[in-house]
Amino acid sequence: MRLAVLGDFIKKDLDENRAKPPQDNMWQDWSEDLDTAPETYSDEMARSQKLID
Repeated sequence: MRLAVLGDFIKKDLDENRAKPPQDNMWQDWSEDLDTAPETYSDEMARSQKLID
């Protein structure tokens, strides 16, 4: 899910963030809500995205 979001996400300060060295937390500039979201998804979600049958 995060990869799909990342691919479609463009921030106004993208060039500024690209100039920074690699960070320990690649999600540092994302909201706390996103950062604390569970790293799993339901089977229903996986089916809807055609990740499983």
